[in-house]
Amino acid sequence: MKRNPFDKFIKGETAIHIQVAEYLQYQYPNVMFHHSPNEARRTPFERYLISKMGVSAGFPDFVIYGEEYTIALELKYKNNTPTDAQLKWLQHFNGKADCVSFVAWSFESARYMIDQYLTNNEIALYDYARLDGSLFIEYVIDYKDILPAKIKKQLDL
Repeated sequence: MKRNPFDKFIKGETAIHIQVAEYLQYQYPNVMFHHSPNEARRTPFERYLISKMGVSAGFPDFVIYGEEYTIALELKYKNNTPTDAQLKWLQHFNGKADCVSFVAWSFESARYMIDQYLTNNEIALYDYARLDGSLFIEYVIDYKDILPAKIKKQLDL
């Protein structure tokens, strides 16, 4: 099969997004999900227009609607950390009944957490850590993930 010439431009966080979307499509064909393309670069007019249309900064990369839980998933790559706006949205989802949110730095971590909620129908175990800095108010750590060194240092891991 001939490769698409655009494949060479798919790297980093975008590659993880595609892996998550394909995994959900094939592993959970009856589960509804949506990827919010907030990461796109836009012209000043496009930024103005989408703000008028209600696009909200920090909205999670994926919202996954399972039978038991709604999952808000934020994906990061390497040393990238969630913004304050992203953390606000994730906390909003965590505050709702039958909703959970988390940040993953790898496809493997995202897949593990998705499977915990969609197949086991039970709340996955979390360890909570509080940080003094301005990055996080409360942060859910998934030890299955390969956390970036910057995050490990902040969490004293």
